[in-house]
Amino acid sequence: MIKQLINTTTAKEVSDYLLAINNDINCDFEIILKLLRVKKTILKGLRPLKFIINEICDCLVLNKQCAATTLTNYLLESSLKLSLIYWKAYEKPFDNKKDFETMYIYEVDKYIGKEMSKILNFAFEEHLIDINDMNDLKKLMLEYRNHIDHASNNKSIRNLRIPIATLDLNTNESTENLNAKVTGNPLLYLIAQEDFMRINAYDYFMHVFSYILKWDDMLHERYNKINK
Repeated sequence: MIKQLINTTTAKEVSDYLLAINNDINCDFEIILKLLRVKKTILKGLRPLKFIINEICDCLVLNKQCAATTLTNYLLESSLKLSLIYWKAYEKPFDNKKDFETMYIYEVDKYIGKEMSKILNFAFEEHLIDINDMNDLKKLMLEYRNHIDHASNNKSIRNLRIPIATLDLNTNESTENLNAKVTGNPLLYLIAQEDFMRINAYDYFMHVFSYILKWDDMLHERYNKINK
């Protein structure tokens, strides 16, 4: 089936597809300027996250908000777990005699694979986040990570209604305009979810990125303090 689709795809279709992507680029200068500044940001301890950050920026420039949102969910979890691993490891001076591949084995075993609710509690107990951060991160998880990654309804969508027109199949004429609740029909729900991500993807990413900057500074300060 895949081979058949490839064989029936023309060079013009490929050209039109690339042109459509180019035409869909976000032309908001202020947003592109801010995203370029994000891409140019130099992280210290959290620099392994740059490849995710850069891809999210590219998605937002290309107006791929769904992809940007799901990647930001990944970034949120990865950044908090990585920060917690380093935060715990930096309790003691750096030991250059340790094998590189097992340098953080204790912290990795403790945090990787744990549910995010437990990771938040760990981060709070270790003073990586405060109570305001805890409540804010829980809200982000409920609004974005949980319902999108698990394809469920969040509070913002659950009570949403969208206008639809009913159609008489015999006459092809619109018969009635309705405000339909989206949760009773997966088609309406997915339309609402797409709209939710289109509106919120950029702000969500910048919100998560602000935490990354904060944690990166905290880690740098902690490392320098313990190793001075």
